[in-house]
Amino acid sequence: MKAMISAQFAGAARYMCFSLLLGAVLLLAACGGGHDDLPQAFSTMLTGNQVVPATGSAASADGLLTYEPDSHTLTASVIANGVAATAVQLREGRPGSNGPLVLALASESSTGGTGIWSARAGITHTQLSSLQAGNFYLEVQSAAFPAGEIRGQVQWEFPSGGQIERLKQWRQQSLTIELQLQQLRRIAEDDHDHVRIGLLILF
Repeated sequence: MKAMISAQFAGAARYMCFSLLLGAVLLLAACGGGHDDLPQAFSTMLTGNQVVPATGSAASADGLLTYEPDSHTLTASVIANGVAATAVQLREGRPGSNGPLVLALASESSTGGTGIWSARAGITHTQLSSLQAGNFYLEVQSAAFPAGEIRGQVQWEFPSGGQIERLKQWRQQSLTIELQLQQLRRIAEDDHDHVRIGLLILF
């Protein structure tokens, strides 16, 4: 009799543990699987001094990359100022060196000396690792500097408040920038750091 009661108790305990485990899995799935499905943000400021060799150009640009883990999709945007860009490219290369083309951005809008360039494409896990390590850079080319007038080494960093403000100014002209702003908001809302929470007021 005791053996039967012990067996029933053990069975009930196993069922309860299984139910709790299943409930935890379902809750995690309902919450989006934790942090693994959050976008990742990468940013840079492009200048003439970062080009190899340096150009001394007074032009500048804001560069933003966002990566969606679910679809392995990279979204890139560049807001270029003071340069008549002929091409904008994402390339793989360490600081101080030039590297091969990864992604060519297309012109989305141009007004008053400011041009918006953007692109979306899938990337491999190897490319993502290289991007996270800081081995990607954005480059703006022009007729005067066909090999690159300004350049910015991409860092795995949330964009600054100033960069976000400049992105907001062009959200109506660019669906890509609007998408990236929404991705940035998801990241900021999930982050409990007071600096990131403060950035929410910019959206």
